[in-house]
Amino acid sequence: MMVDITYQMVLSTLQTVGLLVGIYYYIMSLRNQQKNQELTLKSQDSATETRKIQIANDVIAKLSIPEFYPAWMDVVYRQPYTDFKDWLEKYGPHSNMDAYINFVYIAENYDMAGLVHRHGLVDPTYSDGGSIFPVSVW
Repeated sequence: MMVDITYQMVLSTLQTVGLLVGIYYYIMSLRNQQKNQELTLKSQDSATETRKIQIANDVIAKLSIPEFYPAWMDVVYRQPYTDFKDWLEKYGPHSNMDAYINFVYIAENYDMAGLVHRHGLVDPTYSDGGSIFPVSVW
């Protein structure tokens, strides 16, 4: 028994093979696109974590520069007062500009650190445990 191969059979077979190759190519393209999206998301997560670390390091660097410690020591140890009114009379902007500038400098740095923590840019335990003396004491 001999099968006659006709031109129509060859075309039909080639169409079927072409269709199967196209389906395979489409499925592989979808898988490749999905893998690329996953890699992109991982890369974005990694970039976000890196940026958070950079922000934390910037905050820590601001709290660690040499100018910070004298100002901090002045505010914490050299400005005795009983209440806010007493402090304002002794160290406010109209009575002691240098002390007031130190206070504002310290407050702005801690405000920045607080904003970073409040917005979840850095885990609050990152600076916990006394790694930054002024932060742990404040």
